Amino acid sequence: MSGLIYEGQRLNQPIAVQDIKSGESVKGLEDLFLLREVDFERLKNGANKPYLWMVQAMFAVGGYLFSILPQILDDYKVVTKGQWIVLVIGGIICLAFGIWGRITKDKKKEVMDKIELFFSDED
Repeated sequence: MSGLIYEGQRLNQPIAVQDIKSGESVKGLEDLFLLREVDFERLKNGANKPYLWMVQAMFAVGGYLFSILPQILDDYKVVTKGQWIVLVIGGIICLAFGIWGRITKDKKKEVMDKIELFFSDED
């Protein structure tokens, strides 16, 4: 090491330094999880669409059920056949979306599983 000190000078060319030692180093206790941009987008927008549709359909059917609930509780014979059909079809649609949501891949869940596996204690 030459012992040259370049303090307070303007350097226009690179200086090659060998065997340099820099004080203390900081090291993380855990490795960093490298989150790619595509994984971030999946976390941000990757909700399971059929599941979300099922929730929306359930709210719609539930709202309709509450609107005809007084008729059902007062005298269920007053409820028309069409109203029962709407409730049954709404329930079937909710069930279909629920099954579809279970079958399809949930990209958000996949990324979260990768992150969980990365940080799990099982090495």
